[in-house]
Parts: sequence; C-alpha cells; structure tokens
Amino acid sequence: MQIEKKYASLPVISIVSMLVTYFLNHDLRLGAVIAASLVGLAAGFLFKNALFAVASYSAAFVGMSSKALIPEWYFLIPAGLIHAIVVIAMMRVFTGWGGKAGTMGFTAVALTSIILLFIEPVNYTQPNPLGMIASFPIDVWVVGIIAGVAGIMLTLIVREKAHGGPRGNDAVIGSATVALIGGIVATTFSTAPFNYANFAFIAPIIASGTYAGMAARKVLPKTIDFLIVGVLLGVLNVALWPIFPGFGGRLGTIGLISCAIWILIIKLRKPKAA
Repeated sequence: MQIEKKYASLPVISIVSMLVTYFLNHDLRLGAVIAASLVGLAAGFLFKNALFAVASYSAAFVGMSSKALIPEWYFLIPAGLIHAIVVIAMMRVFTGWGGKAGTMGFTAVALTSIILLFIEPVNYTQPNPLGMIASFPIDVWVVGIIAGVAGIMLTLIVREKAHGGPRGNDAVIGSATVALIGGIVATTFSTAPFNYANFAFIAPIIASGTYAGMAARKVLPKTIDFLIVGVLLGVLNVALWPIFPGFGGRLGTIGLISCAIWILIIKLRKPKAA
C-alpha cells in the first residue's frame, strides 16, 4: 500500500534529522535552537509532503537534547525508530495544535531516556528547581513574556504572508525562520553593547513561541488567541525552566500546554446552550 511506503521512510527521516541537528548543535556548537531551525528550514523546502516536513522538524527537536541526556550520537538511532512510531501514533491527535511537533519529539526523548537508564545511566536532574525559579529576577519574567509573544506573533505573520508557504509547509518554514532569527538575536544580546546577563532565556523562549505559532486557525481562530498563548508560554517557560533540563522537545511541549490552557478557558467561557 502507498500509505505504508510513506510510513516506511519515517525512521530514516527521523534518524537523519536528529543526527544532523545533534552534529550542528554539539560538534559545530551552533546551539540547539539554531541547529534545529536550520534542519526545519531544509525540511520545509525539501519535502513536498507536509507529514515528512513536520516529522523531520519534530525529530530535529530530539537532536536539541543535551549531552547529559544523550551523551553519544548513536543513541539517536533507537530514538529515531521510537520517534517514527510516535509520529504515526499521534498523527490524528492534537491535529492543528501548536507545539504538537515538539510534543512528539519530547515523547520520543522521554522513552529513549528510559532505555538509556538500563544501557548507560545519565544524570539529567536539576537540583533544587523551586529555589532556582525563586531566584529569577523580574527582568527574566518580562523577557520571557516578550520573547514568547514575539515568537508566536512573528511566526503567524511569516506564515500568513507566505500565502500557505512553499509546498504547503508554511508552519514548519514560518517557525524555523523566526526561531533561527531568535537564535541570532539572542547571541547579539549576549555581546557588547548589550551584554545582557540573562540572554540564555531569549532564544529558547522565542523558539517555544514559534512552535506554538504552528497552530492552525481552526484551533486558534483569532489573532488575540495567538497573543494570549504567547503570554502564557512565556510565563510557563520561565516557571518550568529547571524541569526536564536538556530534554529535546520540551519547548514545543510547553507551547502545546499553553494552547491547551487557552482552549480550555475559551470552552469554559462559552455560554451553555439552553
């Protein structure tokens, strides 16, 4: 069957996307956000089928994982196989939701980390997370909100100005473009004349916003919905900063959680039919 052939190529797409991102991230030291964005852009332009583009971008999020979590590149091979299964399993779940690609990546990372506990145990816990969150200065929360809103709103603009995007992959291309710019901007803020001490928060939260910005209009119909989700994910990213450190896909998962919170609020606000 034709559909089975389509699925058969997913493990290869997942593994290659992870390996390239991992190499760009750790070996070339481009950073996780820029590495995944470059792979996402390539996927958006190369693949005709949106499923492949999203799967590749989602797999790139796995490659964003830290060395503490995935210490060697060859652990990405089982991760790629797991990711392909997750993509197929979640194909009809959260359709059109922002952050779904990241959630698929996070799920694959979580399952792979369980396997690694038996093969090569790694320590990826963050000591005293509550103390760390309490120590954040007010500017971190403000920057988090600004970065979240900027990421999601700029992604929406890029997607809609692109009139559907090349090959119909507007969500992937829009997100990857803005996240790439965010990674470059964050580097700029870390150097003179800015020398902003908390620049490390900028790129990841902008990226998280872009992942939520992949949401379809049928899920977030109004522009104000995207704006509010951007505020929510900005706050959540800072509040959950020490949770699952180094896990690829966590930024997108926070984006999906933010969408879910706002969608739930919308449904609760709707008057019940008489």
